[in-house]
Amino acid sequence: MEKLYKVKEELKSLISKNRLASAMEFLGRILLEEAEEKSDILVHSLRRFRENNTEKAKGTISNENFWLEKNRIADTILQVVKELEPSDISELGVILEEIHNPILVICNDEKGKDKMEQIFNSFYFVNLKYYYDKRPLSKEELNDYDLVILNAMYSSNFDFYNKLEGYLQYDGVYFLYFGKKDFRFEEEEYAEKLHFANSVFSLFARIREVLDYRKYFNPIEK
Repeated sequence: MEKLYKVKEELKSLISKNRLASAMEFLGRILLEEAEEKSDILVHSLRRFRENNTEKAKGTISNENFWLEKNRIADTILQVVKELEPSDISELGVILEEIHNPILVICNDEKGKDKMEQIFNSFYFVNLKYYYDKRPLSKEELNDYDLVILNAMYSSNFDFYNKLEGYLQYDGVYFLYFGKKDFRFEEEEYAEKLHFANSVFSLFARIREVLDYRKYFNPIEK
């Protein structure tokens, strides 16, 4: 099961990056009640994790012992991950973790594309594609995407603003400009189709906002 493999790899990645709480939270959302033994281990591990953090905050445990316990918990969760079977996880739960909206990231060059690939986790963004040719894309080419991200943050020798002026003539296409904001585009006619993000943190927040907008409101006619 390819999805199970991807789930395991994502959980292992979170643990290796010292994001144990995120790994356990993710595991809790997708683990079926029928996987009783693994669920019990997860619940017990979560309890140990919280108690360990509480003791650390109170100063009743040394830093060395704190990390020893945290590593033991991580090893326990990692073992659960390795033993996961297709029947243990909710297919729907995994799908709900994913973003299936078709998204296009336009970059200046392959270097910019590589930078953006480090930001976007392919486990969650399952329909995200990249484009880094200098040729501007037509409205017909962009119509297949729910969101088009212009990567000006990691670009050089390329005027995204000039290209953006052309893109903004396309009705029904939603753009997210990732880079320093230019007030030339703070006009009412652009408010619905153009959004800005000047950091990775705000980038993900704006993505969710635009996709939610398209989900809950009638899209502009294309």
